[in-house]
Amino acid sequence: MARMTRRDFIRGVVAAGSVGALAATTSKAPAQTRGVTLRALVYPYPVTKAIRDMLPEYEKQTGVKVEWEEAPFSEALSKQMAELVANTDRYDFFTVSNMWLGAEAGTGQLLALDDPIAKAGSAFDWQDFMPKQRQMFAFRGKAYGIPLSSNIMMTAYRKDVFDQEGIKVPPLGTSYTHDQWLGIVKRLAKGKQKSTTFLVNPMAAATQVWSNVLMSAGGRFFDEKLNPTFNSKQGLLAAEYVRELMNYAPEDMLRYGNTEANEAMMRGEVVTQAPQWASRIPMVEDKEKSKVAGKVRWTTLPYAGWVPGRKVGLALNDGWAITIPKASRHQREAFDFAAWCVTKDKQTKFVTETLVPPTRTSVFDKPELHQKFVWLPVMKEQLGNTFDFPIIPEWAEILEKVGAEIHGGWAGQYPLAKALDRANQLVTDLLKERRYPVGTWTGAKLPWE
Repeated sequence: MARMTRRDFIRGVVAAGSVGALAATTSKAPAQTRGVTLRALVYPYPVTKAIRDMLPEYEKQTGVKVEWEEAPFSEALSKQMAELVANTDRYDFFTVSNMWLGAEAGTGQLLALDDPIAKAGSAFDWQDFMPKQRQMFAFRGKAYGIPLSSNIMMTAYRKDVFDQEGIKVPPLGTSYTHDQWLGIVKRLAKGKQKSTTFLVNPMAAATQVWSNVLMSAGGRFFDEKLNPTFNSKQGLLAAEYVRELMNYAPEDMLRYGNTEANEAMMRGEVVTQAPQWASRIPMVEDKEKSKVAGKVRWTTLPYAGWVPGRKVGLALNDGWAITIPKASRHQREAFDFAAWCVTKDKQTKFVTETLVPPTRTSVFDKPELHQKFVWLPVMKEQLGNTFDFPIIPEWAEILEKVGAEIHGGWAGQYPLAKALDRANQLVTDLLKERRYPVGTWTGAKLPWE
């Protein structure tokens, strides 16, 4: 499907509205909801797969059926955007990455949820959701998403291999420096044994991985005048560092997405993965499919050392939420379903049964969960060392454009410095086309801050 332009995004924009009273989820559905069928367009990952498996339970409780349509990561955004731009009533809710929120809310066709959240009251307990999660799914001061799962990139490593090699892991609250990590990766690559891998597909993923290093090295995406700075010295340093790590990865890793990177670790082909999304922990811990289940441990991202005083590498703040198109014919029922998916009991169940990271503070901070799941304390530490992508309608498009150029540089199509120059020019041209004040901004903060 062709990429949407901003003109497409804002075609038919109307003022953000609200709906009538949306009831908080109850164990028994009102009579008028019985016979309702909700249609969902979702990205399949451990969280949504767990919810999909619970749909018969929801139908039994409420009488509401849910038709579940899945789209791969590379297609989900374009499909959802097409529905919003066309203002169809085909779907009643989406699952949305925070990186897509600006683009989708920018159409004016997502439902603002402040009113139903307020009406749901203490039964829903909006304030229990982690502040960063609420912030990620807000656009221009309004809430548009119910946070479904938190997510962050961390470092996964084989504890048995590290123990055998005598490699010490930094205590919680500190990270390996970038030099230390490169040394470890080199050391563990022996003969045909590759030592590391990570995702670089689709193109947006390449930007994500590069951005972690960029921000840890003190870089930024724009200067104070709104000039793109993707080709800064920190940008080139980050691209070159990631490319050097690839020398110790499987030869075909430039095609690796989340699934391929994690499967390489599950098969024992690599012994580290940095970065690895926390949402993919269930894959490597699957005792039926993973050869390394129980052997993997986690630490924070290994990018300390570039900026004085920075003890932990920075990670992209990430998560998924349920959003509701304005055109949905069943807005109240869609909100009720979203609320049902994120109750405190269900979020606790997701952690204990499927290793899904929660979005509620009360669940995330349960001591018994921290004791049982060794990755939760690490995740909490990493969540305290994050950065956010700008929440603007163009950001998803920027991720793809920049990622394609960086990926091309890593593949050797042209030098990395040229790749970043090309990326910077593409972003500059895009923002000027959309009438951003590139190079002339004088505000105390950037427009989206």
